[in-house]
Amino acid sequence: ETFEQQRRPSVVLAMGNAQVAAGNCFYHAGSCLAFEKRTEYAVSMFDIECWDVKKRIISQIKAQRALAEKMPLKNVPIKEALAKMQEMAKKEPNSHIMKPDFRVAMADLIRHHVNASAINNDDLDATFDAVDYDSSGALSRGEWSVGLCIFFKGTVEEKDRACFEVLDADGNASVDKAEMAEYVRPIVNAMVPPDAAVLKPMLCDHVAQTIFDKMDYDDDHKVTIEEWNRWRSNRNNVVDQTADVISTTVYAAWSKSKSRGGGGLTLTPPPTQARDAAPATAKAAPAH
Repeated sequence: ETFEQQRRPSVVLAMGNAQVAAGNCFYHAGSCLAFEKRTEYAVSMFDIECWDVKKRIISQIKAQRALAEKMPLKNVPIKEALAKMQEMAKKEPNSHIMKPDFRVAMADLIRHHVNASAINNDDLDATFDAVDYDSSGALSRGEWSVGLCIFFKGTVEEKDRACFEVLDADGNASVDKAEMAEYVRPIVNAMVPPDAAVLKPMLCDHVAQTIFDKMDYDDDHKVTIEEWNRWRSNRNNVVDQTADVISTTVYAAWSKSKSRGGGGLTLTPPPTQARDAAPATAKAAPAH
C-alpha cells in the first residue's frame, strides 16, 4: 500500500469536514446572500463532480423493498409501529433512536403480531441500517418516519396519514416548514454524495420550502392532512419532487459558475433541459 493510499481516508475525512463546515457557513449566510448566489459559490469553490441525483436513492429504495419483503414486520400495522417509535423518541431530547432500542421495539412488535421464532436480530440491524440515511448510528424523526413506512402493513393512505402524524411533532394537526424540513432531510442526504456535502443544508431548506409551498394550497403557512392528501392525489411524491428541485437548482448554479469562469463542476442537466442541452463533459451522467 502506497503512502498516498494510506493517507487518502484522512484526506477524504478532512475534505468532508471542511465541506460540512462550509455548508453551515453558506446556509447561515442566507440573511445577506441570495440562495442562488450561495449555491453558485459553493459548487464553484468545491469543484463538485457530476452525479445522477435520483439513482442514488432509487438503489437504496430497491434494497429497502427487498429487505422488507422477507421481514415479518410487514405483518405489523403502520400506525401501531410508528406509534411505538414515537413512544421511544419522546424519551430522547432530539427524538433520535439508537440501534439497541430499535431492535428491542421491533422484536416486541414481531412477537406480538407473528411469533418469537420470526425474530432475527441480524435482519433487524439491517433494517435499521437501511433507513439510517446519513450512517450516523441513530435514526432521526425524519429517517424513521420516511424510511420505515415501506416495512410495515398498510395502504398508501394509511401510511401517508401515519407519516403525517409523526411529522406533526407539536400535535397541532398541521405540518410547518421546520417539520417539512425534517421530512425531506434524509431524502436530500441520500441524494447528495459526500463530494457535494457542502450543498446539503441549503438544498434541504430549499427543497422543504418548495414542497411546502406546493402543498400549502390556501397559503396559510401550514399544511393539513387534507392538503397533503390533495398533493399526493395529483401523483406527486417527495422523492421525485426532491430530485427535480436538486437537479434544477444545482444545474443552474453550475451554468452560472461556468459562464463566469468558475471551477470544474460537471453536472447532468435536469430532465427539462437535458433534451436540448449537450452533456457538459464526456463524463456527464445520462439524463433522467
